[in-house]
Amino acid sequence: MATKVEQFQSDCLADLSFFAENPVAPLYIAPESGPIARVELRRVQKRLAEVVNRQWFMKGCLRVILCKARRIGATTFFCMDAYRQASLKQNTNVVIGAQLDDMAERIHERNHIFHANYPPALRPSRHGKSRSFKEPMEFRRDVPEAELAAWEAGGPKPDMGLNSSISIFTERTPLARTGATIQYLLLSEFAKYRNQGTIIKEMFPTVRRGTGAIV
Repeated sequence: MATKVEQFQSDCLADLSFFAENPVAPLYIAPESGPIARVELRRVQKRLAEVVNRQWFMKGCLRVILCKARRIGATTFFCMDAYRQASLKQNTNVVIGAQLDDMAERIHERNHIFHANYPPALRPSRHGKSRSFKEPMEFRRDVPEAELAAWEAGGPKPDMGLNSSISIFTERTPLARTGATIQYLLLSEFAKYRNQGTIIKEMFPTVRRGTGAIV
């Protein structure tokens, strides 16, 4: 039988609205003014959640092209989904593209707020500090040398954590690991990118057909 934590995580993966706003472990975000507060989805974000939930449930993947007005919270919304995938699923490589460095830094800060304000009992293990958007946020456990030595001596394999990550790139700071398989690719304000053709050619094929997400 699934534990309560496993059931909660399953519910979060089944419903993005629940993941963002549930009473047990809601997400927190820094608004434009005032202190960090719980996420409250806007009406347009709730409509997006219906689309996202339906695609993940019916197809097992996500393919979205969103033509939108500015400042409706779309990037924030899909960052929630990207963080959800990386923080709840094993071996999930999330890549987020932003046109400019300042936007990439805001996305980076948003991800850290999501993580820092999540309950410790549900928060996945992290490796490193990820002090800027140029360093990936890695969800893996720092395994003590004693556990590694015991494993090498024939003992049980230690808990490595999720082995998932969130990487952010811009036109000025291209992603170093372009050859890696991507499970979730989010391209914020993609219409403004000057290197659209290169990204489509190099990154889209790494998200296997019928799996993962391209937004």
